[in-house]
Amino acid sequence: MKQKRSNSHNNQNFIIGLTLFECISELRGAKSFKNYIELLDSYSHIMPNLHKIIFNLMRVSAITHIIEHNLILKMELLYKKAIKDIQEEIKKDIIKKTTKMNSLNKEEALKLIKKQQEGENVWMIPPILQYVAGYSLGELIHLYGMLVDKNDDLLLPLLDKFKNARNNIVHNMTSSRIDISQNIDDAINSMKKIFQHFDGFKQKNYF
Repeated sequence: MKQKRSNSHNNQNFIIGLTLFECISELRGAKSFKNYIELLDSYSHIMPNLHKIIFNLMRVSAITHIIEHNLILKMELLYKKAIKDIQEEIKKDIIKKTTKMNSLNKEEALKLIKKQQEGENVWMIPPILQYVAGYSLGELIHLYGMLVDKNDDLLLPLLDKFKNARNNIVHNMTSSRIDISQNIDDAINSMKKIFQHFDGFKQKNYF
């Protein structure tokens, strides 16, 4: 799925993105909550809805971690049902990521992984995928794609849409071709649908 990009430059996109970038840079240095609000207010003449945008940016950031954790829980069940060839392919990927992440050889990486397994033959758990192997959201989605039928799975396209919107927010904030406000809305709308695929979230309204 391609990222949502315009074919032409839009000055308003650039102004909004640059304002957000500068505002977030200043907010990092806020010394108190009062100072935080004062900094936000100082940009309100440029972006009247800035408070809402910043709040939604924080939501996207925080719920990204929830999505990652619950996706791993879902993959753990799928991994146990997967055929042996898929399991072995995933193991190799995890070992390769662990060696690169920690500058280890294969034997050292396996030892580190086994330490996290604590005597159990488990691979799809947060301590291994996130702490030891350092999988990003996009890489976790790739693993998930290995465990499902890409043509029939309903969650995968939602994950891709969320990932692309989030990537635009993080990496293309000041691009004149990117509508950041639209990407924030896309990310939040995708999250609402993604949560319906996670046990424990289906009957709850977090939005």
